[in-house]
Amino acid sequence: MERLNKGFYLFYLLVLFVVNVTFAVPEELHEIMKRHPEIKWSEIARKAMWEYASKLELMDRLTRESQLSEKDMLELDKKVKAGIAKKYRELEPQGEKQ
Repeated sequence: MERLNKGFYLFYLLVLFVVNVTFAVPEELHEIMKRHPEIKWSEIARKAMWEYASKLELMDRLTRESQLSEKDMLELDKKVKAGIAKKYRELEPQGEKQ
């Protein structure tokens, strides 16, 4: 009997730390969701949020000790984008330029 009580106690602790989140979705999306009740939409939302949160955590780890200012980052961003754009312009066939 003691074992059952421990199991119940552990289950109770797990439930204690789960948080519910409510958010709005566009009506069109809601209609699609209603047509597919077999889908666990909360699980899909949970996975998408974990994926996004994981990317944020990675970004935080990469930038935690960075010495770059926001101005530096914006300048670097412009240079990277300009370099990518230049590379793609060079790869574009001559007949397709506008």
